[in-house]
Amino acid sequence: GDEDIGNWQILPDEDHAPRVSQGGEPSDINVSISHSGGTAFCAIATGGGMIGCDLEQITPRDSAFVDTFFTRHEREAVNTVQDDRRALLTTLIWSAKESVLKATLKGLSVDTWSIEIAAPSSLRGDDWKPLRAHQVQTGRRFDGWWRNWGRGKQGHDRAANTSDGATRTPTLHAGGC
Repeated sequence: GDEDIGNWQILPDEDHAPRVSQGGEPSDINVSISHSGGTAFCAIATGGGMIGCDLEQITPRDSAFVDTFFTRHEREAVNTVQDDRRALLTTLIWSAKESVLKATLKGLSVDTWSIEIAAPSSLRGDDWKPLRAHQVQTGRRFDGWWRNWGRGKQGHDRAANTSDGATRTPTLHAGGC
């Protein structure tokens, strides 16, 4: 039947994004997959919704990285945050950019300055928090969620972004890889 797991496949399509098919036919389920440091993360959107996710280990990045890949507003946010939160914010912005670019099916084939991430009001806690991004040229808005999961500098930052006004807090099921 339709619910038989053997009828489902996830394969890369011509733009290298994972595509779900059921019985050889395209599905209205979209997925985004990321992995880092032995942990995998997958985000799922039903009903044809766009989805992008990214998982990154929180590590310090130098100013050249920030200057190369971040917009002026993002650089200002990174440069004004407390030193002990700088690695987290830099990783969060980068992870969110990758998530949005995956959702648009462009990936890193486009300039990362084309997406701007609004710095969150708080970087404290390990619960899911709302995240907002937009395409710089068109103003198209992306709403999503982010979470710092783990301990200290060994933690992971996860950002799950959708373009359809995500209002539900994601449920996290992390697994090793």
